[in-house]
Amino acid sequence: MSFKRKTQNQRFLHYFYRYKWYFIAGFFLLLATNGIALSIPWILKITVNEVREGLPQSKLTFYIAIMIGLALIQAVIRMSSRIIIYTAGRNGEFDLRNDFYRHLLKLSPTFFQRKKTGDLMSRSINDTSDIRMFLGPGFLQVTNTVIAYTLTIVLLCLIDIRLTFFALLPFPILMLVVRNSTRSLHKKTRRVQEQLSSLSSKAQENFNNIHVIHSYTQENNEARDFKKLNQEYFFRNMEVSRLRARIWPLIRFISGLAPLIILWVGSYRVIDKEITLGDFVAFNSYLAMLVNPTIAFGWILSILERGYSAMNRLNEILNEEPEDLSTATIKPPQLTGEIKIQNLSFAYPAEKGSPKKLILKNIHFHLKAGETLGILGRTGSGKSTLIKLLTRFYPVPDETFFMNGIDVNRISTETIRNAIGVVPQESFLFSTSVKENILFGQAAQYSDNLTHSAEQAEIDKEIAEMPLEYDSVIGEKGLTLSGGQRQRMALARALAISPKLVLLDDAFASVDSHTEENILTNLKKSLKDVTTILVSHRISTLEHADWILVLDEGEIVEEGTPADLKNQHGIYSNLYQLQQNLFNKKEKEVSDEQIISP
Repeated sequence: MSFKRKTQNQRFLHYFYRYKWYFIAGFFLLLATNGIALSIPWILKITVNEVREGLPQSKLTFYIAIMIGLALIQAVIRMSSRIIIYTAGRNGEFDLRNDFYRHLLKLSPTFFQRKKTGDLMSRSINDTSDIRMFLGPGFLQVTNTVIAYTLTIVLLCLIDIRLTFFALLPFPILMLVVRNSTRSLHKKTRRVQEQLSSLSSKAQENFNNIHVIHSYTQENNEARDFKKLNQEYFFRNMEVSRLRARIWPLIRFISGLAPLIILWVGSYRVIDKEITLGDFVAFNSYLAMLVNPTIAFGWILSILERGYSAMNRLNEILNEEPEDLSTATIKPPQLTGEIKIQNLSFAYPAEKGSPKKLILKNIHFHLKAGETLGILGRTGSGKSTLIKLLTRFYPVPDETFFMNGIDVNRISTETIRNAIGVVPQESFLFSTSVKENILFGQAAQYSDNLTHSAEQAEIDKEIAEMPLEYDSVIGEKGLTLSGGQRQRMALARALAISPKLVLLDDAFASVDSHTEENILTNLKKSLKDVTTILVSHRISTLEHADWILVLDEGEIVEEGTPADLKNQHGIYSNLYQLQQNLFNKKEKEVSDEQIISP
């Protein structure tokens, strides 16, 4: 896959070009509205000069009617220009937010381990809104200011070049002030946006873990930490506000010098009859028309700086290379679930300068289609890492992982994932209906598997008791369900795609032994040709496997059938004896209670 990084300017040009006809139309409308606005003082100039020479009442009325008509036309065109340009800005924001979100979905899991969710949310919401201000009001005001200044200066020169020279004397000072303020404003604006990301991350983290905060009564401490971040955000905003507060009055003061100079110099030129009174009135009218664009210059500068800073932050993410799902050197026939791992070692990406620590070391096994593999090991032994490699969340070296006898690095990741059903340790459900959760994105293709997969996962009876059955809406993250129900719902989702390989990563931790036994029995019957990998701490779960691997510190320390491992007096055998003793003790306690109960 070819991925091309872009600069901020290239990103801006991309969205400008996408709605170029909006911006072109808006430009000509702004040109028209400024042209009409500038024609009114010229007519006023003619009117004043003719009044001094004895202008008839009818002609004066005619001139007034023309100016009123032009003002009305200008108002309509001005309104149209804003509608068109603001629409382009809104559309650009809409597209950018979609592009940004789509790009996020294509990034690898390692990216999301480096970035905070709150920061990404801030960029996708606040920064894209700043881009909309840049594309809409920013483009309008900059274009309008350039057109207004250019046309006005031309007309001022036509009236009197010498007077124009005096009128423009303050503007080099204005440009110098703006130039010196730009760098500081950009830096402070970026610091505000970065602090807002930190604030969003803190809020998002606390809301996601609110039950932990309540359990440890840390509400006040978390509120205090949030207050510190919020206070820093306030201070950084105040820095920007103080800078703007200095810039805007200074711009107003400098721009206000021009009318004073013209009043002083122009009056003498009228007295000396070097220009007419009409010229002087028109000149002041044109100069007054430059006041608003000049005053708005500070606001324009702020919009441009926020927009450029926002695009810089978005561009950091958009220039992250996405995960390649489609590239493959070979297109295999339909995968059957056969897996072969040989000499596989793996270490997670480390920070620059930090040594890499091997999580898996020289792993090997071979599963034929329809076989079941059990994996046992202590916490941190590499079980979940192995599952992540099987689902291609991380790259593996060549000639270490094969499916259907083909190196997975020659098969597209999309093809592999379409053949795998995964039930992770922490089952995540979406805040939608039961049906949409089970069929997640597969409604058209697998709708017939809805009830069947629910029955296989032993969740169909609980669904039938819900108010709307399969149309019942699950709360956010499935919090309205028990842990066992969430896991079985996730299992039904994995089975609904008719997978060739099923990965169950401690998927029955929250399920009682009786339900677990029923589920595994169902799977054994219905998934005869489906390869299954069971990761569990329960020996009762692993008893259903054809072959078992015992991992310790990333290495295979034991392997064999359940019966063989029980006789080896190793980790598996010890854990089996421990769990068997606990089970017998519990059974005895239940029997004793039944005996003494009246």
